[in-house]
Amino acid sequence: KQRGFADESQLVQFENVRTRPEVRDAYLAMRNEMLNEGIRLHFVSGYRSSTAQRDIFTDKMKLSDPSVILDGSYDEVLDTVLAVSAIPGYSKHHSGYTVDFGCGNDYLVYTFAETECFEWMSQNNFERTKKHGFIPSYPEGVSNQGPDPEPWEFVWVGIENLK
Repeated sequence: KQRGFADESQLVQFENVRTRPEVRDAYLAMRNEMLNEGIRLHFVSGYRSSTAQRDIFTDKMKLSDPSVILDGSYDEVLDTVLAVSAIPGYSKHHSGYTVDFGCGNDYLVYTFAETECFEWMSQNNFERTKKHGFIPSYPEGVSNQGPDPEPWEFVWVGIENLK
């Protein structure tokens, strides 16, 4: 699904991540609650422009000759990249409501689901993250939503939308 873009003038910079102020505030409350239990959650990524998303996507493709896309010889690589990364214009990160989290000293790790952060966040069907307005972006067991499940990625939808 093509995504809308945040008005960049309304974004704030926090922990080297650009996001919406309400997302930052919800993250801070959740992060502080986790810190009280000795668990360190941190921002890894937030808002992305289409240019930033294009750079991520093309870096993963490691493409030197674009003609291989047209002749079909790069289809397998393209399918692999599409399983883990949205094309520019289709990333939830464009909205400014989506964030990637890291745990402890780790940044964007494919093993986030194995961390104490994810364990804390996912208890009781993500009850604690929902209390702060966050839901998992691509939950396990859901298909055709975008990239394969990304346990580190959450979307802030607001507490009032989760009641």
